[in-house]
Amino acid sequence: MMDGSHEDTLREIVGRLREALHDPSTPASALPSISNKLAEFDERMRMAEKSGSLFDADDDMTEVTEDVGASIV
Repeated sequence: MMDGSHEDTLREIVGRLREALHDPSTPASALPSISNKLAEFDERMRMAEKSGSLFDADDDMTEVTEDVGASIV
């Protein structure tokens, strides 16, 4: 099951994109970008629902590697 807050956020984004796509006042030049984003977020929703999580099960969110960060040269 997806985390409620992430699921809610994705659903809200998809809803707003759909509204903008069907709004007659949306400029025609914005429609391709909105369509692409709608498809992207819709796919994220489907993948998250399918996997049960927005994150990979093997993904350790707390792991830090030694080489992370900026180097001062």
